[in-house]
Amino acid sequence: MKDTPYYYAIFVERYVFLHLDPQRSGKVSIQSQENAEQTWDLSQLSWCSVNNFWRILEQFRHCDRDCGAFTPLFLERVFATQMLYGDDPKAMEMDFRGFVELDAAVNTRKETAAIRWLFRVLDLKDDGFLDRDEIRMMVGLNYAITL
Repeated sequence: MKDTPYYYAIFVERYVFLHLDPQRSGKVSIQSQENAEQTWDLSQLSWCSVNNFWRILEQFRHCDRDCGAFTPLFLERVFATQMLYGDDPKAMEMDFRGFVELDAAVNTRKETAAIRWLFRVLDLKDDGFLDRDEIRMMVGLNYAITL
């Protein structure tokens, strides 16, 4: 596949920016990384492995046929927080960048940046806070889907 280098570059870029640019400024300060209390070690780079890339690319290419475990509301919120592409506003699609961000946030959910990303998705009112109703709604939908 001749588009593989293109997709791999996107894959690495989204993982790096999710974790090092949680404010979504579009740039990462080298100085702030040098001064950070915790410096990334090589074990944290395993998510950039070629095997992880192939797993995500395969999921992305088959996502229309996948009956995943995400609730419709969760997916709606993911789409609401992502830059989407498409001519018809009702048929908007998530590109590979957005899909990698979703995967990175879900699979590294113990990291601060991933938690921030997930909270933005869970913030149904887009007010910067999670209230009881928002939490109940998300938990209730997840519970209902498992029954």
